[in-house]
Amino acid sequence: MKPARFAPLAPDRAAYLLNQVERFEPDWLLPLPYVEHGHRAAWLSVLAFGAEVIGVPGRVSNGMLGRIRLQWWREALGEVFGPGPVRQHPVVEVLAELLEHEADLRLALERVIDGMEVFLAHGQDHTIAKALSERSAYTGLADALSLVSGSPSGGEGLALHALCRVAPDRDVVPAEDGTETPARRFSRFLAAHPAAEEGLAQRLSAYRQQQQGALPLAALPLRLFDVRAQRVVRLRHPFGQKAALFTAVLRGRI
Repeated sequence: MKPARFAPLAPDRAAYLLNQVERFEPDWLLPLPYVEHGHRAAWLSVLAFGAEVIGVPGRVSNGMLGRIRLQWWREALGEVFGPGPVRQHPVVEVLAELLEHEADLRLALERVIDGMEVFLAHGQDHTIAKALSERSAYTGLADALSLVSGSPSGGEGLALHALCRVAPDRDVVPAEDGTETPARRFSRFLAAHPAAEEGLAQRLSAYRQQQQGALPLAALPLRLFDVRAQRVVRLRHPFGQKAALFTAVLRGRI
C-alpha cells in the first residue's frame, strides 16, 4: 500500500513502518487494505511493534542482551500508556500518537513481549501446543490488532500462520548463545517430531472449520496455506494467492 493511505501518519513515517514490517513478515501487510481507513494507521503501528519485538532474538548475540532489549520495550510501553513523554524511537512515538490508553490493549502488547522470553532460553523447543497457548506472542499481537479496530482477534490464526510458513529442517540445531528466532525453533521442532506437521495440518483444518470459512482479519495471511495429504503447503503461485485472498473477502472475512 502507498504510505499516503495511512493518515494521520505522515507519509515518511508510514513508509518507515511499512518497511519494518515487510522486512520481518511480508504476509502481515496483506490485511491492511481491508482495515477501515480510520484504524489503518493504528494497525500498522501495532504490526511494526510486533516486528520489532518478535524479531529481537534474531538481532542480538546472546540471551542476556535479548532480555535487556525486551525490558527496553516493556519500559517503552509504560511511557506509551503513561502521561509523560516517550523515548525517541519511530515505533514508540507512533504508538503513543495513535493508541488509546486502554488497559486491555497494553496487556495484549505486553503479552507479545512475554511470549518472546522462551526464544531467549537455551535448549528449549517451542512446540506447536505452546505456540498456540494464551501467552503466545502471536495471539497477543492478534488481540492488540482486534482492540484497535474492533475486528475478531484471530489469535490462533496468526499463531498458525507463523507455524505453517516454516519448513521442517533437520539441520537446525539449538543456538549455543541461547537466542533463536521463532521460525528457527519451530523448524527444528517440526523436523524432530515427524507427527508434528500432521498435527499442525489437523489444527489448521479444525481452525478453518471453526471459523466456517470466514477468517478474522488478522488471520488473513493463513489463506496462503493449504492442507494436502496431512502436509501443510504454501500457495506460491501469485494467481493462486490472489484467488485465495479474494475468495476470503467474498466470504465476508471482515
